[in-house]
Formats: sequence, structure tokens, C-alpha cells
Amino acid sequence: MEKRSHFVFLVAALVAITVLLRMDGIATRSIWLDEAFSWGISARSTWSEILSLTARDTHPPFYYYVLKLWISVFGESVIALRSLSIFCAGLSTTGLALLCRDVINVESEAQEVSSNQQWAVVVLACLLFALNPTHCQWSQEARMYSLATMLAIWGSWFLLQALTHPAKPTRWWSLYVLSTLALLYTHHYAMFTVFAQGLVAAWASLAIPPSLDDNLTTTSRPKLHYVGVSFALIIAGYLPWIPVLRSQISRVQESFWIPKVTVWSVPDAWFSALFSANSPPELKSHFLALLVTNLTAIVWIQFLIPGRKIGRVLTFALGIAPLVCATAVSLTTVSILTSRHLILCLPFFYVAFSIVVSTGTILKLRPLVFVMILINAAAVLSMSRESLQLDSRTGLNAAVDTLHEQIEPGDQIVVVHPAMFYSFWHCTQHEFDRPELLDLGEIDHFMGSSILSDDIKVTRGELLSRGSQRMWTIDSSGYSRPYSGPQEKLFQDSWIKILESRFLEPYYFQGSVVLTLYKRIPIDDSKTEGSTKLSTSSQ
Repeated sequence: MEKRSHFVFLVAALVAITVLLRMDGIATRSIWLDEAFSWGISARSTWSEILSLTARDTHPPFYYYVLKLWISVFGESVIALRSLSIFCAGLSTTGLALLCRDVINVESEAQEVSSNQQWAVVVLACLLFALNPTHCQWSQEARMYSLATMLAIWGSWFLLQALTHPAKPTRWWSLYVLSTLALLYTHHYAMFTVFAQGLVAAWASLAIPPSLDDNLTTTSRPKLHYVGVSFALIIAGYLPWIPVLRSQISRVQESFWIPKVTVWSVPDAWFSALFSANSPPELKSHFLALLVTNLTAIVWIQFLIPGRKIGRVLTFALGIAPLVCATAVSLTTVSILTSRHLILCLPFFYVAFSIVVSTGTILKLRPLVFVMILINAAAVLSMSRESLQLDSRTGLNAAVDTLHEQIEPGDQIVVVHPAMFYSFWHCTQHEFDRPELLDLGEIDHFMGSSILSDDIKVTRGELLSRGSQRMWTIDSSGYSRPYSGPQEKLFQDSWIKILESRFLEPYYFQGSVVLTLYKRIPIDDSKTEGSTKLSTSSQ
């Protein structure tokens, strides 16, 4: 790679593109279940409570600690909550550029790789990553996926430095251990990434003959004791979480939202990870998913043809390990295969794809091909954004605006669907008191049960005993239903429905936010049947 200043300028430009693409519409979408859960834990809990609450959920605590620090500086607004993930996306692009540079630099020492090809690999991989619709979506969310991706990329770069620069390894191994522990405490899929890294490190230090990699000689091979001590420290650092992990696995096995795997699960998940995760299942094409999966396999084969170089082996292992391991777990225990988790594979696939296109013997990069690839990637991102229909699918934000316009003094507000509780609270925390959640019995853990304490719940009898004449309810037609049948059956003995409005959310699995106004039935008329609904409106 040419002058360092040119590389710094290039990376800065790529980071700016990544961040700007993710800033688009960041404040438009209403906050939803998973993001509200992040806010509920990070902003409404002490440091020690975060640990105990996440232990009762299904995720490790590191992201929530980072988010709590972020909130202390930038506040609790939707933009502030989501900007952490965008910040991590920018750091991811920086790490990806470094990883591409060093993988291709290792290649250039053993074969003729032009400077233009080196630049092309960095630019193409980083732009494809920046334009990926699935990563764009999840790096606009107040969730841990962007942080996990960033840590996976940087940890892999630290590992590559440790493996290829064994003369002064302590710094690189130390950075690798710290970033890997942070990754393991961010998302459980990290175990698959670390497993792949461990295999490659062991292979590089033990099994690889110098003749198979021109960059690893007998004297420059990574020292085994550094590898052993580093992974021993990682295991020791993660051991305290193992008992919690076992209880979380048991909880997931009892009830989880990801459907069981089928013959189409792998190609469908990979297709969604590459192109869009927001398409409803009935609109997804198994044929296209299978075609893309086969083309991906061809890219990996072409990527490995030049030989088992350390950079290529590491990239290949990191690109397929989460997918393969998640499929194995899904087949043997509980289904965990979904496109959002596969963003841990994406950056490494883009490294391989860019190297194949830029330096491969079959596909020689031409400016027209380069431009066509990026135009198509931008078109896919644009179509994914348009599918959200943010102008018309205003969801909870519109429901709250309607409530502000029509609520009267003395009206009660109760959240019916547990998935809406913290979302509604975040949107109204400065206008209304903390809402109440209708007690409908046991709540699934993936609905945020770990932070839905008994003191926020209210029974139908308690609502009736307060003497209020009007009651607003917040419900959802999406997610899984906490009860069966229409909502009015919950209140038909004592309340009559006056108004119902539905507000579509952008993501298909969210359905619509249902805002309903009930009026109390006078005692003398409580036995009257067939009460008439005065008006109904929908969006």
C-alpha cells in the first residue's frame, strides 16, 4: 500500500460514507421492543442490577454497560441511543480497512499484486460493508450487533498482527485477549468467531509447514506459548459467565422466537444477511437464496485456490464459522440461526469477495465491473430502505401523537402487550407518568420479562376500582400474542370500545400499534349486551 497519509485519507472517507448512510432516518422510526429493552436495562438500572437483569435474559452484559456510559454523556433520546451503534459501524469500517490492507499486503509479498489492486480490495470491501442493508439496519438500532461486529473485526486484525509479527507479540496478543473477552461478553455468537480464531492460531503455530506459507518460516512462526497463554486467559475470563450461560440456554430451549431449521434455513438466512432482513417470509425466494448461497461457495473456493496463506485461512474461517456452528447448534439443540446474527460473517466474506474480484485469476477487476458491483449494492440498500415506508408506517410515534391530541384529564393509560411497555414509556417519559402493564400472567423471556417487575403491573379489577370513566390501551398486532382473541374480550364486562386506531410499524414482524379508547359501562347498564362501537379509525 502506498503512502500512509493516502491510506488515512481513504479510510476517513470510507468511514464518513458508512456513518452518513446510517444517519439517514435514524430519528424517524419509533423505538421498538429490543431497543426499549436496551434502554430499560441501561438507563433504568444500576451497574450491579445490569448484571443480574441480563443474567435473567439471554444476552451478556457488556453492551448494556457501554450503553449506560454512552447515555451518561449523550442522553436518552432515540438519536443518542442509536448513535452508539453508528459509532461502532464507523470503527468497524476502520478495522475492516486495516484487515484488508494487511491480508493483501501479505499476499503481495508472495506474488505480484499491483498497488491498484491493493487499493481496490480495501475500497470494494469497505463500500460493500457500508452498503449492506442488514448491517445498516442493525447499526441503526440500540442493540449489541454493531458493537459485536466491530469487536470481531478488530480482534481478528489484532490476531493477524500477532500471527504474522511474532518478533514483538506481547502488544498484539494483549489487545487480542481484551477485545475477544469484550466480544464474548457482548453476544453469544462470539463463541463461534473465537472458536474459528483459536483453530487458525493453533494451526499457524503447530501444524502449518513453512513451505505452505511463504510468510511463516520456522523462525517467524508464532510461538506456541503465546497462543496457549492468550487463549487460557480468554477461557479464564469467560469462565465466571458459564453458569449464567447454561441457565440462559435452558431458558431459550423452553421458549424462543426463532423457528426450527429446515432445508431452506441456511440459504434463506444468508440471503437475508446479504440483501435484506426486512422482507416478510412469504415474499422470499428459496431459488434466489439457493443461487446466492452457491455463488458464495464459489467465491470461497476461488479465494482459497492460491494456497493456504495465513490471511486467507483466517478470513475463510471467520467468514463461515458463525454460519456453520449456528446451523449445527440449531440442528442439535435449539434454533439460533437468523440473519441478524450472521452480520458477524459479512465483513470477512466481503474481504474474500473483494480479493477474488480484484486479484483472482478468473475475475480481473475492470473499472466498469467495479462500478456495476457498487451500483447494484447501492440499489439493494435503496430498495431495502424503501420497503420500510417510513413516511406512512409511523407506528408508535403516530400513536403517541394521537394520544396527546385526544387524552383528557383523568383518563387511564394501560399497556396491554408487554412488547410495547418500555417502548411506550420511552416515548412518553417526559409527558406522562410511568405507564402500567395489564397483568395477563406469565410473560415470555424474549418479551423483556426480566425487567417487567410486578410493581408496573395492574389487574383488570384494579383498573375498574379506580373510578375513571375513560381508559386508553396500547397494544400490538405483531410479535407473539400474550393472549388469544380480540382485545375487547379482556374488558367487555365493564368497558365499551369507543375508538380504535391502528398505526403500521416499519418492520413486518412488528405489525401495527393498536391505540384504543374505552369508556366505562355505567353500573346500571353493565349487564346490557351488544354495546355499540361509536367509531373506528385506522392508518
